[in-house]
Amino acid sequence: ETQQLVAVSPCIISDSGMTERRSDYPRVLQERETVTAKQVADVVYGLLTMSPAISNEVVPIGPC
Repeated sequence: ETQQLVAVSPCIISDSGMTERRSDYPRVLQERETVTAKQVADVVYGLLTMSPAISNEVVPIGPC
């Protein structure tokens, strides 16, 4: 069996509660690159279901 180390580091997740509670939320959406929780989940799902032979691959999840 092989093991892989996977890291997911999205930029700001626009529809997370932590982001939505920010006092500068509207400004963050206008000025910063953001992704949605669905986009992050889709990437994680893809990483979990992809062939274990693939390694050292960077999978972009948005414009970040």
